[in-house]
Amino acid sequence: MAKCGQIPCNKEALESDTVKNADFAPYIEQLKTAKSRPTVASWSEIDSELSASVTSVMNGEQTAQEAMDDLAKKVDALLAE
Repeated sequence: MAKCGQIPCNKEALESDTVKNADFAPYIEQLKTAKSRPTVASWSEIDSELSASVTSVMNGEQTAQEAMDDLAKKVDALLAE
């Protein structure tokens, strides 16, 4: 799997040099602390709002604090639905 650019699903294979030297090796390292996304009905909408907020900060339209304050209100409303 690793030779064709795919992450193997067998844990033993993760120890091979082929996998350790693959382009996706940093991704595998980050998976050790990754968490699954929340299991809430409105996750798609929340994710879209989060993306929009990050974009507004990156484009200089809002400070990080402003964007997260606005996002918190929107997420609270979505979670209340």
